[in-house]
Amino acid sequence: MSPGPNSDASDETRPAPSVDAHQAFQAIRGHTALRESDFTAVWFKLPQVRNSAAYLGGSALLVPLVYWQSVRGNAGPMPLLAIPIVFAALGYGLRQGRKRWAAAALTSSRGNEGVEYLFDEQGFHVKAPGREARIAWDVLYRHLETETAFVLFTTPQIVTVLPKRAFAEVDQERLRSEFARRIPVHPAGNMRAFAKTFGTWLLLVLAFLVLWQLFGQK
Repeated sequence: MSPGPNSDASDETRPAPSVDAHQAFQAIRGHTALRESDFTAVWFKLPQVRNSAAYLGGSALLVPLVYWQSVRGNAGPMPLLAIPIVFAALGYGLRQGRKRWAAAALTSSRGNEGVEYLFDEQGFHVKAPGREARIAWDVLYRHLETETAFVLFTTPQIVTVLPKRAFAEVDQERLRSEFARRIPVHPAGNMRAFAKTFGTWLLLVLAFLVLWQLFGQK
């Protein structure tokens, strides 16, 4: 006996409904109160900070060396003793800068009063006392991840820090996947321009040392 027209057997030939992956996106929510340590923990990871630190560190090394090369016949190795002193001062200055930046970021965002995060198909939504913003996925410039936070760049210089503790572990994995899929990969800061400038300066210093050796003293 053949099945009738209303039999379930007809379902076997019926195509399965298609599911759009974008329609299946489930919103990711998070909430936490920010701390100064959230900002200090990521400061040295920021490309613009690393570029500046490398530039200042190179200056702290090369300037005493050039001066020592120019006066070593009279001053001996004494100018070289300035190198560790300059590096110590540089380290202190960077730490103070990190502390001031973290305090200013926390105060301006009022993040210590609580921040709500929402990621959906349209983009990123953040809400804190006194401010609220929505940023589309295609506006985000780049991202990076540290041990304690995700960092989103809306421009090469402007960042938003998202502590991982604001999200459940399963949502952290989802965010990691969505960031990799949706946010473009841009060069880390202005590294090419920095390398070009620093390399040119280094060549000029080396040229000066060579000319000093040839013509400075007989």
